[in-house]
Amino acid sequence: MKKLIVLHWCFYAVSLFGIPQQAKDYHLYFWAQYNQSLNTNHDVVDTCYEILFNNNQKDLAYPGYIAYLADTKRYKEIVSILPSIKKETFPEETQLLFAQALEAVGKKKEAEELLMQLVEKQPTKTDIVYYAASVYARNNDVKKALEIIDTYLDNTHDTSKNFLFYFFKAQLFAQVDNKESVENMLKKTIELNPNFEQAWLLLGVVYQEQGNQEKALELYQKAQQHLGTRIGIQRQLMALQAKQYFVNNQKQKTTFDQAVELFKQDKYKESLQAINQCLSYGSHEPSKVIKIELLCRLGNCKEALSWITEWIQDDPTQTKWFDVLETLNKAGLNKKDIEQTLVTVAQAKANYYLPNYYLGGWYINAHAYAQALTYLKKAFAITKDIKKQQQAALLMMLCYEHTKQWSKLYQFATQPLNEINKAITLLN
Repeated sequence: MKKLIVLHWCFYAVSLFGIPQQAKDYHLYFWAQYNQSLNTNHDVVDTCYEILFNNNQKDLAYPGYIAYLADTKRYKEIVSILPSIKKETFPEETQLLFAQALEAVGKKKEAEELLMQLVEKQPTKTDIVYYAASVYARNNDVKKALEIIDTYLDNTHDTSKNFLFYFFKAQLFAQVDNKESVENMLKKTIELNPNFEQAWLLLGVVYQEQGNQEKALELYQKAQQHLGTRIGIQRQLMALQAKQYFVNNQKQKTTFDQAVELFKQDKYKESLQAINQCLSYGSHEPSKVIKIELLCRLGNCKEALSWITEWIQDDPTQTKWFDVLETLNKAGLNKKDIEQTLVTVAQAKANYYLPNYYLGGWYINAHAYAQALTYLKKAFAITKDIKKQQQAALLMMLCYEHTKQWSKLYQFATQPLNEINKAITLLN
């Protein structure tokens, strides 16, 4: 390795032969900068700067040399230079490196004094303000950190980075447990930069700490819609959904048990309140059945039918609620109200088999065969399921038989369809 370095410098010396000394020094400085950027040839960089200092080129060498020492974390060497130089004559970027070095070696007071001087001179210099605020935050001087940031925000014209400072303020307010301000600062951060994932994540955590799991879940869902698939958001969303699922399941089970016990004691109003609470945690079929029973016992049959209508429309492929309507009919509930429920559902879900099939069956029982045929024909045309077609065909032929429409019965029964032939067999 040493032989390579010697050869390197031999070629370098030959290349500078005959060039004026000042030009050599500039060339040496740029050579040091080039090797510094490679971050590997530290011996070459050290030698370049050593020659520059020996040639009394301190003003030329210091800015690059200080940056080099900071890059290699040689903070003690930076601090050792400070007594022999005038810090204020250097660029602000280099003075910031002086402050970082002072803090790194434990001279926090001197670092703060230098940072305050820099902030007073450059209150809108982003890197200076951010680092100065960070130092005060680490030293638990949140008030001073906030003052520096607020001055920056009040005077800066470049607003593209402001979201970072509002996010910083949120962290500072969290440090002193000012939850309301934390929430406000995070909302402001998201407003300025909706693509900043960390703000969404932290605001979700704030809501969770407040015990507002639903609000946190809603926020993460909104973030996912806006940001797309982000691992951090997705993990939080899945974790919160799982947590809420298990919590709600337990709450639902406990509340349902309470409702059943109240029902057994004939405390119908209290039982209904518990059932409504149970359903607020999510869909729960046993609770729905008890709710219909309770509403009917309390004389709120129309409300019960309204809920049945809604639940059938949520999933018009299930027979359960149609069967409940039949049970209510047998129990003496007003037939017109039940009929209106079936009509409402059939109109809202006209392209589904069951609403048309059950309404057709209802009209057959009411001897309204013409109306029954209207809905049974729809049911037959909608489904491709052979068994369901058989059911609809059988009821249609019953309508033709009861209305003595023999030609239509014959025409319908002789169609070359397997399902119709099977229906005829059933009819016979």
